[in-house]
Amino acid sequence: MKRTILSFIFWLLFPSIVIAAVIPTTTATTNGTGTASIAVSIAASGSDRFLVASVHAYVATVTDCDYGGQPLSLIDVVAHFADVNVEIWGLVAPTVGTATLTCNLSSSSSAVVLGVVILTGVDSITPYDTPGQDQTTGSSNSLNVTIGLGGMGFDVVTVDTDTPVPTQTPLYADVSDWLHGSASTVSATGTQTMAWSWIGYNYNSHIAVAINAATAGAALRYRRPMVIR
Repeated sequence: MKRTILSFIFWLLFPSIVIAAVIPTTTATTNGTGTASIAVSIAASGSDRFLVASVHAYVATVTDCDYGGQPLSLIDVVAHFADVNVEIWGLVAPTVGTATLTCNLSSSSSAVVLGVVILTGVDSITPYDTPGQDQTTGSSNSLNVTIGLGGMGFDVVTVDTDTPVPTQTPLYADVSDWLHGSASTVSATGTQTMAWSWIGYNYNSHIAVAINAATAGAALRYRRPMVIR
C-alpha cells in the first residue's frame, strides 16, 4: 500500500526592518527689524521629509507659520524673561518644490531671526520626541537629548549680543542687530549633550529635541509548504 506522507513546513521570518538616517538637506535663514512678519524661501525634496523652522525674536512670540499654504505646528517655545525668545515649528511632508516659509508674530519685533531646515529620513508618525528647554543668564547653555537608531539631535539657541558657538555640528546661524539665532545637530545614538558657549554673560534661550528616523521598509517572508510523498 502506497503510503503518502503530507508534511507542511511553515517558516515565519521576522520582519526585515531597515531604519533610514535623518539627514539635513537644505537650510535657509533671514533676519528682520521692526517687523511683525518674516519669510524665507526654501526648496523641499527627498523621501520622508520634515521641515523644521526656528524663530528667534525679541519680546514677540509667533502666532502662526505656513510653508506655501501648509500650516506648521508648534513643537516648543521658551523665553528668557519674555525677552530673548526661541520657538521651533514643524511640518511633516512639506510639498516638493520651492515655496515661501512665512511666520507671523504677536507684535512688531525690533530684532528677529528665522531659520529653516529640510530633513529627510524622518518618521512621519512620530517625527520627534519631547523637547528639552532651558533659559539662563550666563556664558553657556547645554541640554541632553536621547537619540534613537538613525535619528538626529536638533537644537536652537537665541543669545543676546554675543555669537554662540556649538560643540556639536553647526547647522545655520543669523543675526538681527544684537540678537543671535543659531541651530546645530548631532547624529550619534544614545544620550548626547548639545552645548553652546559665548564670550559674555548674556540672556539666552535653548531648545533641544531628538528627531526620529523613518522605517525604510518592512516585509514578512514565508517559505512555500513542502509536500513529501
